[in-house]
Amino acid sequence: MEKDDSTKRANGLWIALLCVISMTATASSQSYVTSDGTTLAAITPSNLIVDYDLSTYSPNVEPGETGTINLVIRNTGTQKAESVVATFIDTLSIRTSKQFYIGTIQPLASTTISLTYNIEKNASIGLLILPVKLDYDGYDADGEKVDNLHSNYDFPLQVYGNPKLTLQNPEIGQAGIGKNLEIKLVIRNQKSRAYNVIAKMDDAANQQNTGNAITILGSNKQYIGDIDEGKDANIVYNAYVDEEAETGAYTLPLTIYYENKGHENKTESFNIGVYVTGEPDITITNTDTDPDEIHRNTENVELKATVANTGEGEVTNLKVTLMPKEPFTNAKSYTQEKSLGILKTKATSIVSFYLNVDENAKPGLYETSFLLEYQTGMQDVNKTISINLEVKDSPDFRLSYDKIEANAGEGGEMRLSAENKGEDCDSVTLWVMKKSEQPFDFTDKSQYIGDLKTGQQGEAVIDFTVDEKAQKKSYILPLEVRCTIDDTVYVESETVLVTVNGKKESSTNTYLIALAAAAAAVYIVYLSIKKNKK
Repeated sequence: MEKDDSTKRANGLWIALLCVISMTATASSQSYVTSDGTTLAAITPSNLIVDYDLSTYSPNVEPGETGTINLVIRNTGTQKAESVVATFIDTLSIRTSKQFYIGTIQPLASTTISLTYNIEKNASIGLLILPVKLDYDGYDADGEKVDNLHSNYDFPLQVYGNPKLTLQNPEIGQAGIGKNLEIKLVIRNQKSRAYNVIAKMDDAANQQNTGNAITILGSNKQYIGDIDEGKDANIVYNAYVDEEAETGAYTLPLTIYYENKGHENKTESFNIGVYVTGEPDITITNTDTDPDEIHRNTENVELKATVANTGEGEVTNLKVTLMPKEPFTNAKSYTQEKSLGILKTKATSIVSFYLNVDENAKPGLYETSFLLEYQTGMQDVNKTISINLEVKDSPDFRLSYDKIEANAGEGGEMRLSAENKGEDCDSVTLWVMKKSEQPFDFTDKSQYIGDLKTGQQGEAVIDFTVDEKAQKKSYILPLEVRCTIDDTVYVESETVLVTVNGKKESSTNTYLIALAAAAAAVYIVYLSIKKNKK
C-alpha cells in the first residue's frame, strides 16, 4: 500500500509539472508581435480610443465660424474591432450632427475621419468640449466575440475671439513745410467685437532725429470705445509740420489698444506715411497741333501739350488724360492716357494725343480738357485744365447730276455738277474710284474742274464704257472731290448711281426677225388660197 501511495504521489508531481509546462507553452503561444516588431506578452481585447496627440482641428476659429476636425481613432488591442460607428454629439456651442460608419479597425491600427463643425455666434471663448461616442463589436483576450462595446470621449476645441483691426486708406492732407496737416483715419474691425479701443499716434522725428518734423496737436490719444464686427471707427488727427523739416517721407506711428471678448489686452501697430514737400503746381503751359490749322472732317490731328511743374516739390504717379468735347472725339487707334511718373520741381514733359474732328463742325473756337492726376506725398490730387482749339472753315462740296444710264456693251457719260458750300478751294478735281468688280472702263478717271470760291459751281464730264456681259442693275460708283487750300489737300468722298440696261439688239438681228415674219405671213396666205381652190 505504501508503494502504491508513493507511486500515486510521484504520478501527481509529474502531472503538476506537465500542467506548468503546458501553461508556459500556452502563454508563449499567446504572445503578439506588432507591425513594428515589438512583441507583446499576451493577446489583449479590442479597445478603441480617440488619439488626442494625432487628432487636429482648424486654428483661430471664432464664434460664428466653421472649422474642420481630423479625428484619429486607434485600436490599442490585439483583437480587431468591427462595425465601428463614431457619433459626434452637438452641444449648445458646437454643431456637427454627424455620424460615421467606419467598419473594421484592425489590431493596433488607426483610422482618420474628417468633419466640419460650426461654433455658435454666442459661444463663449476658450476651451469647449465636443462629445464623441464610439460603438463597436470586439473580441476579448481569448478571442471570444463581445458585441455592443461603447467608449465615450470629450474632444477639446479651443475657440478664439480676437478682433481683427485694420487700417483703411488714410486721407493725408497736403504736408507743406511750416503748415498744419489733417490726417483722417478709418479703423475697421473685420472680426469679433473689440472692447475699450484707444488710438495713440506719436510724433514723427526729423531725418536727423534731433527733434520732431511732424508734431501731433492736442492729445495724441483718442478714446473710441467698442467696435462691433464689420464696423468702422473714424479718427481725425491734426498735426503741424515744422518749419525746419526737410522734404521727404516721414512716419507717424499709430498704436491701437483694445480688449477681446475674454477681456485680454491686445494691440495693433501701424505706420502712417507722410510725405513733406512744398506746394507743387502742375499745369499745361503750351499746346500745338499738327496740322497747324484744324478743319472739319479731319482725322488724327496731333495735339501736343507741355506739362509743367511750376510749384515747389515733386509729384509722383502723374497721369495726363485727354477729355475731348464736341466737335472733337478720341482717335480710336491711339491711347489717350499718358503716364509720366515723377515730375520734379520746375521740370516739364511733352505728351501727344490724337483727335478726330466731326464732319459737321462749324468754324469757331471749341473747348477741350486735360485731366491731371498725381500724388503729393500720400495725397491724391485731380485737376482739370481746359484749352481752346480753333476749327477753321473748309471746303464743302455738294454733287448733283441727272440720271446716269447706259446699255451693256455700249458707252455713256457722267455729267456732274460740284458746288462749293465751304471755304474757297483751288484746283478742284473729280476722281472716279474704279472698283475691279464693277463693269465700267474709263478713258480718264479724273477731270479738272478749276478753282471754286464759296458758292461757286463747276461741272465735270467723265466718259465710260460698260462691259457687254454686265448685269442689268444699278451700281454705286465711288468718287472723290479733291482740292487744295494753302498747300493742304482736302478730300471728300461722294457716290453716284449708274444704271446699266440690258444689251441692245443689233439692226441685223432686227432685219432677220422682220424677214422671218414676212415669210411666215406669205406662207399663211398661200395655204389659204390653196384651200379655196379646192
